[in-house]
Amino acid sequence: MAQGEGSRIPREEEVFELVLRVVSVARDTLFAGTIEELKNANPSFDEIAVMCRLFAKMIKNNSSVMYKAADEVIDVMESAAYAIETHCDKTIIDCACHLEDFLGRHQPR
Repeated sequence: MAQGEGSRIPREEEVFELVLRVVSVARDTLFAGTIEELKNANPSFDEIAVMCRLFAKMIKNNSSVMYKAADEVIDVMESAAYAIETHCDKTIIDCACHLEDFLGRHQPR
């Protein structure tokens, strides 16, 4: 490995690809898990929201589509975390469907 190669700053597109991967796993988890399984998920949905918040900060342009999409994901993950804690099945399903729609809008075809 060349000197400094491991420390390069990822491009916004690479960061957004990570967001899409996280969303895909979160969606699958929400659709497949019981409330108890979701409570014990590692990472938790609170932690996923924090991770997405960090990804959003790595996307420098706050007016970009990628930044707004990452911000949207944060809201959904926080809603999912709260729904899991309060045992709100309807909201969990809504969050899973929102993530499904998100992937449909943002994944390359």
